[in-house]
Amino acid sequence: MSFRIRPSKFRHVYGEPAKKNLCYENIRISKNAHDTYFSCTNPKFLAVIIESAGGGAFQVLPLERFGRIDLDWGKVSGHSGPVLDIKFDPFNDNVIASASEDCTVKLWHIPDGGAREIRDSLVTLQGHTRRVVQIEWHPTAENILISAGSDSLVILWDCGAGEAIRIIDCHKDVVCSMGFSWTGNVFATTCRDLQIRLIEPRMAKLAQITPGHAGSKASKLAFLTNRKQLFTTGFSKYTDRQYAVWDINNLSQPLKMDILDSSSGVTFPYYDPDTSVVYLAGRGDGNIRYYEMVDSFPVLHYLSQYQSSAPQRSLCAMPKRGLNVNACEIFRFYKLYATKNYIEPISMIAPRKSGLFHEDLFPETAAPTPSMTTEDWLNGQNSPPVMTSLKTRDSLKTNKPVVYRAGDNQLITSDRNNELKFRFIADTAKVDYRPLSERKQNKGALTDDDVRGGFNRSSPEVLKRRSLAFEPSTDLNQRSIRSHPHRLSLQEEPTSHQSEQVDVAVTALPGAPPRKSFRKLQRMWSDRQHSLDVAVIPESPVINGGDEFSSFDILHETLESDQPDPLSNGQEPTTSALSDSSLMDVQTSNETKSVDSEISSGRSDERSDKENHDPDPSFPQIFKLFLEQKETIVKLERTLRLKDEENARLLAQIRLLQESAASTYDPREVSVDGPEIGMHEPCESARESVVNLDECETFGGTSES
Repeated sequence: MSFRIRPSKFRHVYGEPAKKNLCYENIRISKNAHDTYFSCTNPKFLAVIIESAGGGAFQVLPLERFGRIDLDWGKVSGHSGPVLDIKFDPFNDNVIASASEDCTVKLWHIPDGGAREIRDSLVTLQGHTRRVVQIEWHPTAENILISAGSDSLVILWDCGAGEAIRIIDCHKDVVCSMGFSWTGNVFATTCRDLQIRLIEPRMAKLAQITPGHAGSKASKLAFLTNRKQLFTTGFSKYTDRQYAVWDINNLSQPLKMDILDSSSGVTFPYYDPDTSVVYLAGRGDGNIRYYEMVDSFPVLHYLSQYQSSAPQRSLCAMPKRGLNVNACEIFRFYKLYATKNYIEPISMIAPRKSGLFHEDLFPETAAPTPSMTTEDWLNGQNSPPVMTSLKTRDSLKTNKPVVYRAGDNQLITSDRNNELKFRFIADTAKVDYRPLSERKQNKGALTDDDVRGGFNRSSPEVLKRRSLAFEPSTDLNQRSIRSHPHRLSLQEEPTSHQSEQVDVAVTALPGAPPRKSFRKLQRMWSDRQHSLDVAVIPESPVINGGDEFSSFDILHETLESDQPDPLSNGQEPTTSALSDSSLMDVQTSNETKSVDSEISSGRSDERSDKENHDPDPSFPQIFKLFLEQKETIVKLERTLRLKDEENARLLAQIRLLQESAASTYDPREVSVDGPEIGMHEPCESARESVVNLDECETFGGTSES
């Protein structure tokens, strides 16, 4: 009986393992039992999750660093728990994301050529309450990442801002696998509850749900991106390994479902959208099967398989732009051995006689360039990936600056402490324009005249001023430990009431005006914001788009007149202030009081810390103090913002009362549905009974009038 063989240009594809001198040895591959890929790669690096004591870690190696690898070379450690999944950014070859059992997702920058060790991450994404098991990058929009955790939550992240955009809670169990569509408008998941879900991430909405494979073991999927289909692998209720193809427009029934074999290892699918070939590799297997997807029934055809005697723990696939097109390499795997610390590249080659570029094997592929921004995608835009040709081999590797944390440009260096040092210096090294003699840290030392005039270090006046720096102080809060007049101490300001008085140094210049301390100015501004006196409320409140510095004129007038604040000296507020305060929203007042109580408690803690101040603090103590000061500033800014909102609301209510009092109406014309303003002429009796709000001493008297 004669039969015809289906023609296919991929029928003779075969796998060719790399030579030993092109492999990677001495890689401590993780022994974690979690069902994940454990590795990822791009045209620059190969990353592998490794065994590590005292927290999770993974190793990032340049592709050209073959042979025996040092155990700690390229080690990226920063998680407090084991790392479960890693993925490279598709638009930046130097950025990689990692998910861990410590409930966090971290983003890391890998310098070109690799690094000896990396411990500081770019961004830490916190939102899960249990371990994070899966992560996936968006295929077309930049800085979009999704993560799935054991808390049954899927979180959509904006990595540029370092915050969660959407939280999807439609799953009833742990997510096993995820994948985006061709344009990224939907993504699919497989779950431990044996369901396959199709989700719209921007709306956090479940589009479709259908029962998947009946087996209880993990099910994996690959989104057949350019075909609008899903390819899933799993187990039957008799523990046979299966694969299935689904149409995303109708998930009620699979287009095809078949049995692979009876092995127990989880099967991982890999899809090449340029050639429409699906590769299947099982954990613990030594072979790799591959199928060709077609448009007609039976949807896919078996091609062949690569066989090996060494079992594999997992595989990772190289993007198309990292392949050797001159050797007709259409796909490349990096095989993680299950029995030894060894990684072997495997090239899938379509044999051709000519060594020229073959456009039928290498059509245009996805470029490492996002087709839209984060804002465009969130606003509903859908766009396919940007395509590029492999013939010219241009722009196959990315060299982009890394700027995460909006408004905070990172300086990427090999020193892991540089970022922390520069941030601390930028926030604490403030310029002090006061004369040297009037500064707290320079009491009894040098003056501006000494510095500018080229002072004589052996003169009696200079020696006398130096001696003052060594005199012991009776007040413990004002003690000085300076051993040299040029040394700037990190001593804090005293927390007693003396800090609110005029600060006059021992060597202050004659005739210099007294200066108030920063704490005094800060308290005067806070008291002014707490005041409800109508006289201090600006006529034009700060609305969106207004002058945000208009209220500083009041503080300037207070400082010029040097008049004490009535509220701060314990005096009773004016009648108008009391009447204005009666118009405030009770809820907003309670919130403001709670914020003020937090700030006051923070001040008391700050005083107690300063009483026990270490005269020679270490760097961690300085950084802890910096964080406490930064938190206090944030609380003060929040209080000022609440006060601005209260002032604006108060002015709006005052204007409404003035307008209602100025307008007159006839009570007899009021209907059951309510008054019709402007429809009737006011009567004389109503005009006589109107009370002008400006002539009243208090707002409380308007009701009797």
